Amino acid sequence: MSGFRGELDRMIEDVFGLDVKSAVIEFPSGAMDLELRWLERWVVIQGRGEEWGVSVDIPEGEEFAGHDHVFQSLEDALRFAKLMMMTPKTSDDTAGDAEGYLRNRLTETTDN
Repeated sequence: MSGFRGELDRMIEDVFGLDVKSAVIEFPSGAMDLELRWLERWVVIQGRGEEWGVSVDIPEGEEFAGHDHVFQSLEDALRFAKLMMMTPKTSDDTAGDAEGYLRNRLTETTDN
């Protein structure tokens, strides 16, 4: 484990506690790809140095469309990610969520 990875794990734990699941890929360029799953939400944080992109609950097929939000520090990106993950999904947030899509479709077809 690199020194940065140990620091990253501590940062994640400080922001989210122990319940978050994370996956990290470190690239030779110094860039990082971080996926977090917490409270039935999914966040991707990618970046390095002073540019960190954050996207929440990316719809399937839009993984490489650019990030919704950009921050100058990883810590700010993590704190924003937590805030977004704590916010309940709206009814429009069901893209890429088969259960939500199925629930919506079942309601449509049984309301007749």
